[in-house]
Amino acid sequence: MKPDVNSTEKRVNAQRLTDGSRFAMGAVGSFYWQGQVFEQSVDSEIKDSHETHEAPPTVNVDDSYQGYSMARGEFTGDALSDYVAGVPKGDGLLGKVSVYDNELESLYNISGEQVGEYFGYSVTVGDFNDDGLDDIAVGAPFYTDFESNSFETGRVYVHYQTKKHSFRNKRDVLVGCKSRLCRFGLAISAVGDIDNDGITDLVVGAPYDSEPGQPANGAIYIFHGSRDGIITEVSQVIHASQLNPSLRGFGFSVHGGLDFDGNVYPDLLVGAVDADKAVYLKTRPVIRMHADLRVEPTFINLEQRNCELNDETSVSCFTVVTCLSYSGLGAPNEITLSVEWFLDDFRNLTQRAFFLGGSERETKQTKTMTIYQTNRCQTNVAYLKNGIRDKLTPIAVVLKYTLLESRVPRGQLKPILDQYIPSNVTTLGHIKKDCGEDNICIPDLSVSVTKPPFDYVMGSSDDIDMMIVVMNKGEDAFEAQLNIAMPSGVNFRNIKNTDSSLSQQCTTYKNDEGLDYILCDLGNPLRARDYVRFTLKTTPNEKFIDPTSVVLAFSLVVNSSNPEDDKTIEDNYAVVQIGLAAKTVIRVTGASKPEQVLYNSSLANHINEHEEDLGPELVHLYEIRNLGPSDIEFLSVVIRWPSTLNNGQNHFLYLPEMPRVVQGKGYCMASMINPENVTVSEASPNSTYRALYDSGSNIRQKRDLESLRKRRLTGTHDDLILQVDCSDPNLRDCAVIRCHIESMTNGDVALVQVRARVWMQTIIQMQKEFRALEASSHATAEVVDVPYLMKPAEHSVATYKVKTFVAAIDSGPGYQRVEFWVIVLAIVGGCLLLFLLIILLWMCGFFRRKKAEDDPDLLHKAELKPKPKNGMYESVPSEDL
Repeated sequence: MKPDVNSTEKRVNAQRLTDGSRFAMGAVGSFYWQGQVFEQSVDSEIKDSHETHEAPPTVNVDDSYQGYSMARGEFTGDALSDYVAGVPKGDGLLGKVSVYDNELESLYNISGEQVGEYFGYSVTVGDFNDDGLDDIAVGAPFYTDFESNSFETGRVYVHYQTKKHSFRNKRDVLVGCKSRLCRFGLAISAVGDIDNDGITDLVVGAPYDSEPGQPANGAIYIFHGSRDGIITEVSQVIHASQLNPSLRGFGFSVHGGLDFDGNVYPDLLVGAVDADKAVYLKTRPVIRMHADLRVEPTFINLEQRNCELNDETSVSCFTVVTCLSYSGLGAPNEITLSVEWFLDDFRNLTQRAFFLGGSERETKQTKTMTIYQTNRCQTNVAYLKNGIRDKLTPIAVVLKYTLLESRVPRGQLKPILDQYIPSNVTTLGHIKKDCGEDNICIPDLSVSVTKPPFDYVMGSSDDIDMMIVVMNKGEDAFEAQLNIAMPSGVNFRNIKNTDSSLSQQCTTYKNDEGLDYILCDLGNPLRARDYVRFTLKTTPNEKFIDPTSVVLAFSLVVNSSNPEDDKTIEDNYAVVQIGLAAKTVIRVTGASKPEQVLYNSSLANHINEHEEDLGPELVHLYEIRNLGPSDIEFLSVVIRWPSTLNNGQNHFLYLPEMPRVVQGKGYCMASMINPENVTVSEASPNSTYRALYDSGSNIRQKRDLESLRKRRLTGTHDDLILQVDCSDPNLRDCAVIRCHIESMTNGDVALVQVRARVWMQTIIQMQKEFRALEASSHATAEVVDVPYLMKPAEHSVATYKVKTFVAAIDSGPGYQRVEFWVIVLAIVGGCLLLFLLIILLWMCGFFRRKKAEDDPDLLHKAELKPKPKNGMYESVPSEDL
């Protein structure tokens, strides 16, 4: 709550010496609100006074509010009272407190930490760490936690005086309420020793704090001092709603240190400003308990079965002796406690000891005890099960007690237990072992490991096997265990016993940090001069291996329940480092679609406006496969492409668009992309490369291609084949395409597609010298980087060449335009040839014919000619003719 001008001008804070001889006060409105502190004798006849003065004009400290709060202490070592004045708007609105000696000479200043937190709104002095020196507690009620959006929650700073009468940099910070505008620290007071431990305690007011679901009516927070300083964990919180729902602004002011009810404990006065009330809180007496718990005998001999159960079974037993007493300033003459005893109170252990409660076996006993200020003892008998296996772990006996409500004389307060004294006590009963007269076995364990002779290759499916040997060169080791910290990404598979006489059992678990561990039981006990040898099999999982690691580190620790001598403990530890390696193998293959381009020069278009006008489409597709075993982070593919002929003078396999990575993650870059700016056709990005796997290829074209390759005719230019091979690094007609491919795991495939158009005008020009052309693009793939900190000794490189034949086909009807005079000449020539053929046949007698009467043979044949009759043929007699 920010002070308004009128109230601040009149605000006066006063402090008086214990003997009442002197008086000091602050007046915040002096010197344009710089503030001022006055100090003088209360005896009017003694003219002895001091005051602070106005700051020089060169120093702008107006509106600082010095004297807003005041406290008295001793900070010079002269046993005279000094003063502390709060300046909540000083030091550039950080706030500060000024420390003065008894004549108001400045000693030092302590500044706040956050602008506007109003550091110095309240101050108090007390010895909070019991070193005999006064410390200063400063309230900053408008402190804001910007990270949690909690405005004006407030806090209190405790600064400790050193033996040199200065204040060290170390200070404690007290926080209380977390609700907005609760203003923790608006009032603070050193209230004396309210818990009877001899150290000053602190009360902090938060007048606008609230409980969940309750109005913001305020609360006070109690913090106890200790020899280490103020205990930052709050001891008690008292909300207004716990006392009276009508209280509002509870905690706006607090004061303590005086005993109003005569019970020797200081009491509290708390102001509730919005209810115009003050609340008087009495301090209850504090009881300090003294508990002694022991087991008799200290070493329990399991061979001696001196006790009988209800069924007459003989068992071993021991006695639990408990002695209780208490003390405290103002404590009553007697108190009543509820006391509980617990046996074997360790988690995850099988119960070995028990009490007899009638016919039942119990691990817990409860009793109500009335305790006087003198010591009272209680004896309980506990029994042990026969045949227990865990002989090394002590039997834990736990005592717990609570104070029961009891009647007290009228006018007295009910006592409470000192919360800083534990209300439970634990003692141990040891089982006697075969370890000599002292019953102490001192083992001498050691662990050694034989690791694989090779590094682990990332991505491989190999296991990591390690031979482990644990030896005990000392006395028996009880519950001997081997603990193996596994590197991230490595899983436990199993163990394989070798020549050990003991059996091992290994299990996996996670520690509190979530790290994987293997715990192997080696024997209980692992006898003196015995050993365990086995093979540990583990399986790495690359997905969970730290990519920044260069080794897989296994940490092994062997120990036992009975501790080992520090001089022999060094060989209980072993660290095994398996080196990590990366190895990649890549393969490049390719295909051409189509495998040969057959062209007809008569169909060539001399106007190249669209991509289709250039010539047939041609696609080369390169497949890059990661054969593993390791992953690839970056891969480079360089393709040399036959884009021109005659040293760049003529286009050949023209690139209308940028080559691209059609499968996988990556991109390509190249120059000489569509230099003629022809209109590029829109096609599906995947349609072209999927067509390469089409089984319906033109078989006839393949046969023609093979025959063309095998022909070796002579005497004509038609039989020459021009080879444009970009695998030759000296060939200048090849454009360079660079592709960058990322993130290829083992088995991944990336596809790079290069689409081009055959420039037909250039091909027609080349017909004068060559019958066909063989164009070869060449790809080189190289691994650039792997996603591991370790790098392979050498990067994998693979190459491949894709060929395409470009050849002419024979012309047919409709392929060439025939001139008109050629047609006329052909008709005339044909007619002339027909006329000459007719004359030749006539001269040879082809058109002459014999008559029947002129040839007897013909006449006879005519007589024998069959004649149809009733649909059939029959011969006719000659006389009927």
